[in-house]
Amino acid sequence: IRTIKRTARLEFRMLKEDWYQSLGEVNAQATLAGWVDGALEKLGPNATDREINQHLASTLPEGSDIFFEKTFDPKTKSRVRVRPLLVTSEVGLSGDKLEDAYPSVDNLNRPVVAFQMSPEGSVEFGELTEKNVGNRMAIILEGEVKSYPNIREKITDRGQISLGAGNREQMGNEAFEISRVLRSGALPAPVTIEQNWTVGP
Repeated sequence: IRTIKRTARLEFRMLKEDWYQSLGEVNAQATLAGWVDGALEKLGPNATDREINQHLASTLPEGSDIFFEKTFDPKTKSRVRVRPLLVTSEVGLSGDKLEDAYPSVDNLNRPVVAFQMSPEGSVEFGELTEKNVGNRMAIILEGEVKSYPNIREKITDRGQISLGAGNREQMGNEAFEISRVLRSGALPAPVTIEQNWTVGP
């Protein structure tokens, strides 16, 4: 069971859609993979995500960072990088606007963390999603991209954090732990979409 530390962060950032559109999705992903592979050749395979971004600072488009989707490797018993994503350096919405969080399930009966925003957060989230309809959001937990759904319409007070693939029991335990920490107020916690959302590129 992966315990979420109280010092962890949950962030919401937009993908750099203009960059993806200029290259095309396939070419953009190949470009990111090439940048990351080049950085790891220079820095070594144990380089951290932060070190990779620092190494690529002069290469990345202005106002952007690379974050990764990751998966659990049973051989090393650690999280390993699967897919790099280019996201905005700016965090879209701070989780001090979070009012509640609790374990739940999505429409496919997979464990998720459901949340409710405060009245102030609902207004800010509504404004943010309204101006980004058609774009993708990256939901980043402990520096790891958990999902990047498309915004289909303006969203206000409620949403959910999907946990990716994995053992259902482990995902359920993770949903419980994340919810507990969020309720404690220990995490700045941005948001994801509850209704009318799709996961993936």
